[in-house]
Amino acid sequence: MLGLVPLPHRSPEGVCMRFAFPPLTPVVRVILVVLFASFVAQSLLQGLIGLPLFDWLALSPELDVPLAWQWATYPLVEYVGSSAVISRAIDLLLVWTFGAMAESHLGRNRTIQLVVVSVIGGAVLPLVFGLLFRDYAVPAAGAGAISWAMMGAFAVITRGAPVNFVFMPAMSAWHALGVFLVVTALQSMWARTPTPLLIALGALAAAVLFVRWIEQRPAKPTKKAGGNGPRRRGGASHLQVIPGGQSSEDERPRWLN
Repeated sequence: MLGLVPLPHRSPEGVCMRFAFPPLTPVVRVILVVLFASFVAQSLLQGLIGLPLFDWLALSPELDVPLAWQWATYPLVEYVGSSAVISRAIDLLLVWTFGAMAESHLGRNRTIQLVVVSVIGGAVLPLVFGLLFRDYAVPAAGAGAISWAMMGAFAVITRGAPVNFVFMPAMSAWHALGVFLVVTALQSMWARTPTPLLIALGALAAAVLFVRWIEQRPAKPTKKAGGNGPRRRGGASHLQVIPGGQSSEDERPRWLN
């Protein structure tokens, strides 16, 4: 799967997209490095040496105060198995593709806040499900919370602009998210646990609500250089009416706003 960038022309359906990676932005670059390095570390330390990194960093469905760091560390580890490489590779591509566009619009600080909100949001539903149905719950893991957050932010920012993926017809960003959710639901069925789907729903909802909250906030007024000028009396208008001069050719007064 390749990245998406806007074409220089517009189609009747809106902004068209083509296959190309967008330029890396600072926060997205750090996220990609951290996710790649953590996966390599898990592969070496747990795959070769046998250290239980997954048990230490994945979010347990049981509330355990001594393991409170798992709220922030569960995106760093993957479920142990041969599909871990493909899963992490897809998440990295999605974070690069949609995260760079989201950061270009939101800025560095808002993108960091988006990641934090999505990671917390992706952990809420699995924990609630684990408390209610402990026999069917598994630890939450994977960088899917971050990739879902970037895709949700992209859909809100672009107002659902049409996107195009390999072997898929062009569709709006919202429809693409629906297709990805269906695929995640099928994966959850094969895994016999709804945890991956719950992570996706929680992270996506948190990201969409956060970005819409940012978009609806009124912009702060900027101060002009040199001050605000002379102060006006209470109730006075900022427009002044100045009587003009009179001449013998025109007896009517002239007014200046």
